[in-house]
Amino acid sequence: MSTGYLLAIDVGTGSARAVLFGADGHQAGIGQREYSHREAPGVPGSQAFDTTTNWLLIAQCVREALADAH
Repeated sequence: MSTGYLLAIDVGTGSARAVLFGADGHQAGIGQREYSHREAPGVPGSQAFDTTTNWLLIAQCVREALADAH
């Protein structure tokens, strides 16, 4: 019987997380990184999502969740 996994990625306003679940539905591993959004130039009170930097943080979360699950 093969074992399957499900990887969930959640990107919120202040952090990103990756959670790995086993085939039985139990959490096998998790990784989380916080980030902040800079204000967009000329738009007071706004938040600009830094796609490049935050994508790297998300990738770190995935690696951490996989390592956590062994």
